[in-house]
Amino acid sequence: ALDYLSSLLYGGELLTVLGAKVNSLILAGQYWRLVTPMFLHANFLHLMCNCFAIYIWGRNVEALLGKARYLAVYFASGIIGCAVSFAASPALSVGASGAIFGLFGALLAFRKRDRALFNAVFGVQVLAIVVINLVNGFISPGIDNWGHIGGLLGGSVLTETIFSIPGIGTLMVTAIKQRNGPVVQGSVLFTAVVFSFINLAVDILYSFVDPRIRSQYKSKPKADKVPKAVKAGKAGEVSE
Repeated sequence: ALDYLSSLLYGGELLTVLGAKVNSLILAGQYWRLVTPMFLHANFLHLMCNCFAIYIWGRNVEALLGKARYLAVYFASGIIGCAVSFAASPALSVGASGAIFGLFGALLAFRKRDRALFNAVFGVQVLAIVVINLVNGFISPGIDNWGHIGGLLGGSVLTETIFSIPGIGTLMVTAIKQRNGPVVQGSVLFTAVVFSFINLAVDILYSFVDPRIRSQYKSKPKADKVPKAVKAGKAGEVSE
């Protein structure tokens, strides 16, 4: 709530002070901004959505990887997602979605290793959620889809690397076999429906409430205007 109020009252300046991804400041040497954005959120609903996603998916990935490896993949994916966003997008960005997409990447790496077991436990819902959210990220303003893509690829590659360690892969497969397939699939399906409606509701609400988001629907700023807007912290603000 504090983040959202500050974005309305101060044009995102508080988020910038707290550590949002601002390309010009990273280039100036503030490399810690590749880490801190995953601990910030654009508004209360953004925070709740990501917390819910971690609650649903974190338990499954933790069962697959173990606590220490789960945390390593989560935070490393968040950093990778932010780095990809830095390289591909000039907009100010905050959010933990890059790290959360890293969890999806971990599950897809497991799918590559044992597709039959993956389908028995998760069905096709994981793939559906990834596709739906990536498509939504490309068609909706205010979403840092490059952070999503970077986190997804980072989580997949990191988990593939962990799987390659002798003996660990077998332990992971044994752990995931203990998951209840129908329960997990039901949670996944419920999550997909909830997030689809939340994304749609947020887009519609913000288009009426926030003039900065509303203006993006009417006309997108020219490319040469984006760095100036980002520097001022009054436009181009996106959430992961």
